[in-house]
Amino acid sequence: MIKSNNRLETSRTYLRNFCLDDLDLLYQLHSDPQVMQHFHTGPRSRLEIIKNLHDYIQHQEIYNFSNWAVFEKNTDQFIGRAGPLVWEAQQSVELSYVLHQKFWGLGFATELAGQIITWIFKNLTVDKIVAVTTPENLASQKVMSKVGMQLDQHTTLNGLPAVQYIIYRPDTITQIIYPDLLY
Repeated sequence: MIKSNNRLETSRTYLRNFCLDDLDLLYQLHSDPQVMQHFHTGPRSRLEIIKNLHDYIQHQEIYNFSNWAVFEKNTDQFIGRAGPLVWEAQQSVELSYVLHQKFWGLGFATELAGQIITWIFKNLTVDKIVAVTTPENLASQKVMSKVGMQLDQHTTLNGLPAVQYIIYRPDTITQIIYPDLLY
């Protein structure tokens, strides 16, 4: 599992735990109306983002994983947040990712989602991973499909329409027959 002095990497990014010094980075992300257009909250206030940051840090302390700060390897530029979160209502882990606009459409979300799914199934004892977005967020749904998630249900989240995607832990027989699977 990721500890506070370790980091998860993809071919183009590295992910590390959030710390209190990351408030301005998270504020730039969560206060952007375009980035937050598919969230029921819309852009968040500085006070709401302070709470988000504390929630990510507390989640890390409790579960030893959380949403992580994501940086581009070549530039050390903060590109967003991504990671697993415990979703107690679903008795599962939720895959979450949010990137700055300039990184949309470049494959970063797919790269991150695939690596995080791999990490979850290698490090956590969960049978499924869920991801939720709005029905209008076709780009995110495309990412979910690309990493092997399937549409599970149309639902509501915080009283608004949502779609839920799901992926189940591969079984042992599948891993023996297809050893090149990511997880």
